[in-house]
Amino acid sequence: MDGWLDDAESHLKRSAWFGSGPTSDVSTAFNPRQDDWDKHFMWSADGLFVIGLTPVGRATIEALALNRDRVINIRATDRMVGRHPPFGDPVQGAGGAGEKRV
Repeated sequence: MDGWLDDAESHLKRSAWFGSGPTSDVSTAFNPRQDDWDKHFMWSADGLFVIGLTPVGRATIEALALNRDRVINIRATDRMVGRHPPFGDPVQGAGGAGEKRV
């Protein structure tokens, strides 16, 4: 799963063992080998932004800057050709409920 990280994210991942979410919760970063993505994250309704559902998700988004402009532009291009968001990932629906893209 580390393949989705570009060089900047890889560097940040190595140096960020924990982060603080917007509610001042200190949390460990998401570990794709141990944690369930669907529990901690979902995509925004337009598929461009990662939304943190838990302190772990929010801290990881902040620590790795997963919603920075460069990454959003890549997601927008991938969305235009049907490669994003990934099939099976939860996407924010009406009222904030997550729906799976299938």
